[in-house]
Amino acid sequence: MTVFILGAGPAGLAAAHGLVEDLGEDVVLVEANSTPGGLAQTIQWNGRGAHDLGPHKIFTLDARLMRRVERLLNEDEWLTREKRSAIFMAGYFLPYPPSPFALIKVYGPLGFVRMTGGYFWARVRQLIRFEQPTTFEADLKRRVGTGLYEALFRPIAQKLWGDPARLDAKLSRGRVQIPKLTEVLIRLL
Repeated sequence: MTVFILGAGPAGLAAAHGLVEDLGEDVVLVEANSTPGGLAQTIQWNGRGAHDLGPHKIFTLDARLMRRVERLLNEDEWLTREKRSAIFMAGYFLPYPPSPFALIKVYGPLGFVRMTGGYFWARVRQLIRFEQPTTFEADLKRRVGTGLYEALFRPIAQKLWGDPARLDAKLSRGRVQIPKLTEVLIRLL
């Protein structure tokens, strides 16, 4: 039997590898782009350097799966880099997660005070109101406040997934990790 797989992204490549290695099936991998990898690739962007387009991390607690992944390439073929994350907002590259100083630089002292005040108020409201938001937007506004949500999270969500008011809250809970209040206070100090 020949199995056709549409897309040579991480899922398509993993499916093809598993079918060939485990079952000995004949596989035809169909990819629209000139290179495999789907979103898991680095692109050159308008003279602004190399940018990771999508997932590049391999993380699992499953030792058997990790051994299988490591067999895909020789040890010297794996690329490892120090993790540096930045987002381009309001004409600046902000480190991610953004530091208080970076937020002040981009949004000014008043904007920063509004964001942090909104964040602390949102945290206090969480202690008082036990609501379960159903949308990405409502969940993040509840967790970080309106100011931080509008400045940072809404533009990113809009760019990546579409209208945050229509996205499920599971996405925000799974993709956006918010530090504990004590961690935020320590960073501010």
